[in-house]
Amino acid sequence: MRRPRGPPALILAVRRVAALVAAAVVVASGSVAWSASSQGATTRTALLLGDSLTTETAPDFVAPSGWRLVFDAYPGIAPCDWLDGPTPNATTFLDEHPAVVLIETAANDFTRCMRVRGHLPKLGSAQFITEYERSLTTLFEMARAVDARIVLLSPPPLLEPSRSSALIKIMLWAIDDEHVFVATGPRFAVSSHGLFRLRLPCLRGETAVMGCVGGLIAVRTVDSHFHLHFCPWSDDIVTGFTCSVYSSGQERWARATMHVLAGLP
Repeated sequence: MRRPRGPPALILAVRRVAALVAAAVVVASGSVAWSASSQGATTRTALLLGDSLTTETAPDFVAPSGWRLVFDAYPGIAPCDWLDGPTPNATTFLDEHPAVVLIETAANDFTRCMRVRGHLPKLGSAQFITEYERSLTTLFEMARAVDARIVLLSPPPLLEPSRSSALIKIMLWAIDDEHVFVATGPRFAVSSHGLFRLRLPCLRGETAVMGCVGGLIAVRTVDSHFHLHFCPWSDDIVTGFTCSVYSSGQERWARATMHVLAGLP
């Protein structure tokens, strides 16, 4: 199994994404907090913190051999909600001493814990970045206190300029200031070299019934504003914020994320 690239290469990869974006809401209700495991002589726990992108993809995650995967994902969640939200939350799961904490966020900005003096900071503003970094710093400190490795997942390409810009700044801050491992593999799995694409060449085994037409298949939601999610069509998203049909975007994101986990020492 090929291991993820080291920090210098990751910094270059994230900076390349930043340059590409410069050149060129997750809104729902519900939650998922459950676990998936695979058998192994020694089983380690990986905690995956996420928002609706993780919630909808959760059924497609298959933990690598020797890993048990625990989720704390809520549509619309911001990092501060993992700290202050209803139990079980990040604090609860960190009490289990996971070996790894995977973090996925698409820069949600409307939950109560994001308010500053009663008002939500403007998306992408300095105050918005400060609030995100403050919550993530606390999460990083809590993870390190239980000797957990931290992996921040670079988000899929987003079409909202202010949201994309904010996330790139947060990723670079995590690398430069917090020395956190940022995994770009999942982003590149659902994009074309880090750039947004609504459809990508079909994977081997993807058929017309699964949505493969003319050699291409949707990897982002075709008919939604900004095409944020992975389900092929908005109507495919059902109760619990999961997808009722095959989703190539979910499959690619899940595979790439588990590849990152499997490659960790």
